[in-house]
Amino acid sequence: MVVFVGAHSLLPWYPNRVARQLPSDLPFDAVWVVSLAGVETEQYVYQVALLDLTDGNAPYWRVTLGKAFDRWTVEIIQ
Repeated sequence: MVVFVGAHSLLPWYPNRVARQLPSDLPFDAVWVVSLAGVETEQYVYQVALLDLTDGNAPYWRVTLGKAFDRWTVEIIQ
């Protein structure tokens, strides 16, 4: 399942806490959360999380895309 967050919140984001709240009988193999964090220097900045605690922490990235979607960078947050 992919969840798109419609607006960036100024509140802190805690993917581990959200992952712990998921029901154990969820009928999906994976849950991804994608949120547009903002636009910086004509680049789109997204926050992407995989709500999976298998390795101890839910993986969480900051993905920056060029305005024309022709280049990108990925930073691991956790």
